[in-house]
Amino acid sequence: MRILVTNDDGFRAPGLVAQANRLVAAGHEVIVTAPQRQQSGGSAALGRVKDGAAIAWERFTSDEMPGIAQGIAIDAPPALAVKAVLGGMFGPAPDIVMSGINRGWNTGGSTLHSGTLGAAMTACSLGWRAAAISCARPPEDNLETAAEVAAAVAEVLGRATGPVALNVNVPNLAVTRLRGVRQVPVGAQGLLDVDIERVGDELRFKLVPRRPAPESDCDGQAVLAGYVAVSPLNGRYGQHAAASGSEYGEAIFDRLQAG
Repeated sequence: MRILVTNDDGFRAPGLVAQANRLVAAGHEVIVTAPQRQQSGGSAALGRVKDGAAIAWERFTSDEMPGIAQGIAIDAPPALAVKAVLGGMFGPAPDIVMSGINRGWNTGGSTLHSGTLGAAMTACSLGWRAAAISCARPPEDNLETAAEVAAAVAEVLGRATGPVALNVNVPNLAVTRLRGVRQVPVGAQGLLDVDIERVGDELRFKLVPRRPAPESDCDGQAVLAGYVAVSPLNGRYGQHAAASGSEYGEAIFDRLQAG
């Protein structure tokens, strides 16, 4: 397949490098179009929207990603990068879109603000199949496992019919220690909440770890229990993803087992 890889952490981020290289190793044609700088927390923002405004971009090569077919660094959030690529601005459109690997789980309410997920949702809204891949925050992140999961997800997306955005969160475990893949709803509460506090005259971000109730059947709890959490989000313009039940979860787990 021809696969667009993007993210919200910048075109040289370790997570993007790990995912792009694994997809190249799987035999795919990988094009990278990602922000020039950090764009986390921007959801599906397009940046400053003004008719006729110029958007800066540049081609790049990377010794860390020698196998990619094309590299574009764009001075904009990932959702705009997705719109540009899917609109044919940089050659033939890809078959699927893979966003991440984000170093920090995107579960619960935090999915609303995630630029990683915003890229996948933008692709879905335009009629494409897409996934956002996230793992734990450093130093507990496991990019090797997340990259293996991403490769399995890409294969499943390649066979999917109709637009879909999959939110995929990967535990901090070796592939052989994963308990499986669970297709679960997005929880009411994420594993990491962003609060705002006031210190004197300053407003500051405050990252607050959370833990869902053990009995909850949601993305955060699945990850903590050692499962890859897969949450299909709404499809194109309000239509729900075609798959139901555990179709995506089972298919991804089958691909992981197949190596």
